[in-house]
Amino acid sequence: MSLTCNLPRMRLRGLYGMIDTSASPERSHREITTALLRSGVQFLQLRAKEASTRELEELVAELHPLVRAAGAELILNDHPEIAARTTGVGVHLGQGDMHPNEARAVLGPDVLIGWSTHTLEQVSDAQDLPLDYIGFGPVFTSAGKHRAAADTRPAMSARGVNLVAEALARTSIPMVAIGGINEQNLSDLLDVGVESAAAIGAITRAPDMMSAARHIHERLLRGSKP
Repeated sequence: MSLTCNLPRMRLRGLYGMIDTSASPERSHREITTALLRSGVQFLQLRAKEASTRELEELVAELHPLVRAAGAELILNDHPEIAARTTGVGVHLGQGDMHPNEARAVLGPDVLIGWSTHTLEQVSDAQDLPLDYIGFGPVFTSAGKHRAAADTRPAMSARGVNLVAEALARTSIPMVAIGGINEQNLSDLLDVGVESAAAIGAITRAPDMMSAARHIHERLLRGSKP
């Protein structure tokens, strides 16, 4: 099987939705998904670090029909073996997960595959891999902020906006900025040309998740300050 993707290189713009309850456990995955879809978000990553394989499969079965009906894309954090069992579900891989080449061989050419990067070297390495997009960060906060309790790896320091700008200059692959992004610091990312960004707490801690998501999403689409 060819280790390439047949998907046209997308222009990833707007809010990259995170279906993640870690910052607000009182919110359900379904509630977050519904708010993100109603805000117009087109790419949603299911991130449930402490869920068992069976729980993840149940979440995918519950949420994928909602996402598909809205014409959006569901991407599963880690677990390409689960993604492979549901047509149309993509996968987002970390540096310690299955290598993108192996994931592409498992999933085939028509499934979205993303990869987390944290250094300029990793961004450069990604250019030769069969990826549809990369994530880069953490931008403003440590990578341990929304980590599973069992994850004891040292937290990564914030990379900062200047390094985001350098990463953008190195890649032709669509890039999502992630890590501590909110309404207040989004302008700094827009100033360096970021077109897509992920946010967890800024959405799930908001009284009105849909409005919070829509505001960030529309600002990213406009590519300008409010």
